[in-house]
Amino acid sequence: MTRRTAPPRIVLDARVLRGAPGGVATVVAALVDHLPALAPDVPFVLLRHPGARGPLSRAPNVTEWLVSGDPNHPDSLLRLGAWLHKRLGPDDLFHAPYRVLPLGAPAKSVLTMHDVMQIACPELVFPNPLLRVLLAPYWSAAIRSSIRRAGRILAVSEHSKGDTIRVDPASAPRVRVTPLGVDPVFAPLDASEALARTEHLVPAGRRFFLVLGGGYPNKNHAAAVLAFARAFTTADDLHLVIIQRERTFPAELEAALRATGLLSRVHVQSRVGLSALVGLYARAEALIFPSLYEGFGLPVLEAMACGCPVVCSSLTSVPEVAGDAALVRDPRDLDALAGALRAVAKDEALRLDLKARGLARAARFRWEDTAKQTLDAYREIAPWIP
Repeated sequence: MTRRTAPPRIVLDARVLRGAPGGVATVVAALVDHLPALAPDVPFVLLRHPGARGPLSRAPNVTEWLVSGDPNHPDSLLRLGAWLHKRLGPDDLFHAPYRVLPLGAPAKSVLTMHDVMQIACPELVFPNPLLRVLLAPYWSAAIRSSIRRAGRILAVSEHSKGDTIRVDPASAPRVRVTPLGVDPVFAPLDASEALARTEHLVPAGRRFFLVLGGGYPNKNHAAAVLAFARAFTTADDLHLVIIQRERTFPAELEAALRATGLLSRVHVQSRVGLSALVGLYARAEALIFPSLYEGFGLPVLEAMACGCPVVCSSLTSVPEVAGDAALVRDPRDLDALAGALRAVAKDEALRLDLKARGLARAARFRWEDTAKQTLDAYREIAPWIP
């Protein structure tokens, strides 16, 4: 294929958009939705996985190239760069939004760093020691190489920026913070609408706390279970609903459930639809988010935007996102977590205050701002972008 030199294009790897939920997919979807409209005279190319349903964008300045594989697979690191080299001109810009930049990627490349867990705390990514020995060295080398080669690095939080610079101090001048946003679909609902969306999951009249996220060790869901049990051993009217997108019912969670003796009041779902999730946020006493490591922590914002009080971790990026609008506790301190849960359950004035603070806090995070800051970073290495 003949290399094209004009007009220059922005090429975004959007292969993660093929139905699976998660923070990276949410970020990429927001960029796809907002970037083309912010730069209507710029041609955009989206790398779309063959398994994705239909076009990812209908914007007039967007075309799509079908490319198989996953952005975080070693094959993308080793081979995608050569494939791009044959198709991109010298002024085209490439954005890799999943912490790995393909070898041989264009000189004008942008990398999104959500976190560096594989380097900072590999035990939370690879709890199996054998897999850790096998996989952690690859991820460490891939991430370090990607940071070193990227023209600009977009960190999703100040904490992510700091971790990136700790991995590679020479990257500091190239790192920009582009905080994430919250979709307008996350908004308060009246009680009848929230119940209509969720009664099949949680019966009417049942009070419950909510836990959400992939069932990986860093999410620390077992601590949420143990803190709930410590707070409400005899409170038969209070339940715990856990939505785990991946690794549903991992061994550490099952052990925690058995240890509490409260199996009848703890309910685990593999996933729920977006409409039902908004309803669960609207009905919950609070979101419990005891993560040990986050690059950002989108569920905190989603809950706040729905008027749901939040009890969250004091570690890594989570307090940066929560600000003064949540009860922030050390997620390793079960007594502290349990005390916060009891306070929310018993104190209506506290719940109302957290709701008001959360709504105001969430309103400060908009995907359009994320896209604008992303475009500003693009311009630093591609000044042809108007």
